[in-house]
Amino acid sequence: QLSEFIKQCKLSLKQLYPSIENNTDYCAIINPKNLIRLKELIVDATSKGAEIVIGGKSFENGKLEPTVLINVTDDMKVMQEEIFGPILPVLTKETTKEMKDYINKNDNPLVTYVYSFNENFIHDIRSTTNSGGFSVNEALLHVASPSLPFGGAGKSGIGRYHGVHGFEEMSNIRSVLHRKFEAGTKFLYPPYSDKKRKIINFILKKFNRFL
Repeated sequence: QLSEFIKQCKLSLKQLYPSIENNTDYCAIINPKNLIRLKELIVDATSKGAEIVIGGKSFENGKLEPTVLINVTDDMKVMQEEIFGPILPVLTKETTKEMKDYINKNDNPLVTYVYSFNENFIHDIRSTTNSGGFSVNEALLHVASPSLPFGGAGKSGIGRYHGVHGFEEMSNIRSVLHRKFEAGTKFLYPPYSDKKRKIINFILKKFNRFL
């Protein structure tokens, strides 16, 4: 339910950030240029029918209130650009199928965040959608784990980084085959006797199991 979601957002924000402007726990936008960019996303959305149900106010010290938008549509810039700011556009879908269809018709996201304790639902979303990463009941912590490869899928990015994955991504793996015994692969070359053919067929059958 959208109304319940908004209610819980308000309760959580009140608990986490009782105030915004002078709260040292709440960061400012990195520079004026990006604050203006974020404010323009909000203006563009509201001019096209979106409604601000939480936040929306900015301060001279560069802070922008956590902002929740409803009634958003795909033609709004906030739904087309990477936000990188405290703005949450909310779309509602009636069924899980509608949700998955919407995700799959658009470009792959960098990360899919699922908030649920229903294991069947979590598995369904994970197995029928695609994204660079997948996180359940938590945000951003997957980026902090050195054991998890971080990267995108499709237009959301290429490559995988962190730990051994980053080493492999930045390395040019070179394969080397070195035959040390002259007789080792003689059966691969003609003339082909029945014995050679049997050996080759046996090896090909074994090899095909790994293709």
